Amino acid sequence: MPAASLASKLNLKPGLQAAVINAASGYLQSFSPLPQDVTLGENLEDMYDWILGIVRARSELESLVALILAALHLQSLLWITFLKGSS
Repeated sequence: MPAASLASKLNLKPGLQAAVINAASGYLQSFSPLPQDVTLGENLEDMYDWILGIVRARSELESLVALILAALHLQSLLWITFLKGSS
C-alpha cells in the first residue's frame, strides 16, 4: 500500500485554493502530486480555503496571524507548523 501524500495527510482536497506561507526553498515540491484543480500560492494576497503557515518563533506567528486570518474564507482549514531548531 503506497504511503499517503503530504497533501492527503494535510487534508488538501481537489479544487481548493491553498497557500503555504514561509516555506523553505523546494518545500512546495513535497506536495506533489497536487490534488486536481488545486492552486497553491506562497503569499497572502488572495483569499484561500486552506493555508499552511510555517513559523520559527512565537513572535513570527503573532506578526502573521492577523494576515492569515484575513486571507481565509469562512469555511476553511488552517495549519500552523512551528519549526524546531536544527538537530
